[in-house]
Amino acid sequence: MINIRNNLFHIRKELKISQENLAKKVGISRTYLSKIENGHSNPSTEITYKIANVLNTSIEDIFFKKYVNHN
Repeated sequence: MINIRNNLFHIRKELKISQENLAKKVGISRTYLSKIENGHSNPSTEITYKIANVLNTSIEDIFFKKYVNHN
């Protein structure tokens, strides 16, 4: 996966969603979400789908595309 930390972190920040809030909506711990953002853990397919769904974006935009700032 390319830029997993950068994409997830930046998209989450762009949407002004805290780690705690996103983790709660996805059903994971904030610590686990932090590990995903920092590239220290690879989420399951189910968690990946939930993250994309909550952020209202595609899995590809979060985990496979190079991050582009939309501002």
